[in-house]
Amino acid sequence: MSDNLDIQFLMQKYIELDKPIPFKENRLLILPVLIEESFEFLQSIDVLDIDKDTHGTIEIIQMPYLSYLYNLIGESDEYSIGLKLNAILTLSIQIVGHEFERVFIKSEINEDGKCFIIFSNNDLDKPSPEDIKLNSREFDELRRIIMYQNILNFSDKYIDPDLKKAFNDYWSFKNKNISVPTLEKQIAIIQSVTGMNKTEILCMTYRCFKILFDTCVEQIDYKINKSAEMSGQVEFKKSVEHWVYKTNKSMYADAFQDVNSYKETMKSVT
Repeated sequence: MSDNLDIQFLMQKYIELDKPIPFKENRLLILPVLIEESFEFLQSIDVLDIDKDTHGTIEIIQMPYLSYLYNLIGESDEYSIGLKLNAILTLSIQIVGHEFERVFIKSEINEDGKCFIIFSNNDLDKPSPEDIKLNSREFDELRRIIMYQNILNFSDKYIDPDLKKAFNDYWSFKNKNISVPTLEKQIAIIQSVTGMNKTEILCMTYRCFKILFDTCVEQIDYKINKSAEMSGQVEFKKSVEHWVYKTNKSMYADAFQDVNSYKETMKSVT
């Protein structure tokens, strides 16, 4: 992880405003993915968020992420890794000065075994002075920016593996009978709450769309729960929190006690 990447700065100056982020001495722009591009994006984004450290070997843990991907691409059963990486970078990267031309993604491994990713405005194998080459450190910064730019509530802060597994198991157990609304349904819900038309919604960035959808749901839930609370016929464990002015807390705070309860429940079952 690079210490030079100020995510908070990028959030406030670019990401929260849906603005492209200049990169590599302003020669590249990292574009936020639009909702109409989200299918291709979601089919491939896991390639940038593989937890390679869980493999347990020192060699893999110390390996740069780009080198790790190249190793996976070299395996016969992981050919899709290369396709996914190409898809994500094609969606996300624009070469400054070539806004309306396709970006060609190339790779290179030098004699020392170091890996590079190359962005070019032509598909020729011969290197061009206009090619833009990223080393492993720069690629790691790029992939982190793409994740934060598009995935709501993404965080790459270290979490104890056992705790992370407990949370994942808990949410999987809790949501196993919940049907997630399709994109079409989510769009319809936003339309019903905001009055926006479908054309307007499809022009939104994917991250902005997810924020708007969650906000619509939170607003509806608040109105229903607050009305029930004020009626006196329903008693909540704690007062219904306002849907705008929320308590500042960890994203895991609400689930922590439930995770402990879940663990005890599973112990009793087994």
